[in-house]
Amino acid sequence: MKNLIYQVWEGNILPGTVLGRDNMKGYAERIGAEYWFDHDPKLAVRHGGMPIYYEWLNFLFDDRFLEYDKVAILDLDVYCKDDFSENIFDTEFEHFAVSEEPTTPKKRAKNAKGRIGKNNDERWAKDLKEIWNISLPRTKDNLLKVYNAGVVLVTREGILAARKNFISIKEYIKKLSQRGHGRFYCLDQNYMHANLFADGIKFTELSTDWNNQIYFHGDKIPIAPAPGHGRMINDPRNENTKFIHVQLSAADHWLTKRKLDLMLNSPNNMWEY
Repeated sequence: MKNLIYQVWEGNILPGTVLGRDNMKGYAERIGAEYWFDHDPKLAVRHGGMPIYYEWLNFLFDDRFLEYDKVAILDLDVYCKDDFSENIFDTEFEHFAVSEEPTTPKKRAKNAKGRIGKNNDERWAKDLKEIWNISLPRTKDNLLKVYNAGVVLVTREGILAARKNFISIKEYIKKLSQRGHGRFYCLDQNYMHANLFADGIKFTELSTDWNNQIYFHGDKIPIAPAPGHGRMINDPRNENTKFIHVQLSAADHWLTKRKLDLMLNSPNNMWEY
């Protein structure tokens, strides 16, 4: 088996970018995978994608990805402990494996009429069904599930299936824009989410252990107050945690190796912001 970890970055290299690149390059070496860091490739944008956001979908256009049995496409703010060596490529799936965002549907339901909220989610899903006959999965509470583009697994067969069956990026953006959808619903994560359930695509839900999302929020549901902040922090880490997705405001700019090590290894009341 020949596997690849792929990370892509648009624009100036930031401290967090370097940390993410070095962290995942080390992980790739430990599990015997190849590593590829792409800086400013400007490939997907030439096929209609919005700058910055769509570049991780370069497998749709670049045949070099077909040299690999499986590819893990990871955001640069996804990290693992320095000694972590459980192989993500041992995951069994046919075309794509992506984890959901378990807390997001309820957050959007509370903000139902917001720009990114339940009402606009439902309108987006309705248009996907009307235009492309795509039906999206729901939670047990009948809310639309949300999938995160920060950790995506795809096989060679999945790449070929995507090239055949995915909606073209230009068509997706054009038709949703014509129906009055805002920029958020035309971006890459929603594009991927829609296409995972297109005809001809075989999708497996990836364990959220591979995508533990850490972020600030205004709700009082999870878990601990952030030191020095009046906001709460979502910190789902547990004994099964594998990858940690650090989605804290502007972390790419202020993250250091020490601060990252604390996030990976310590209770969140010890973190430094």
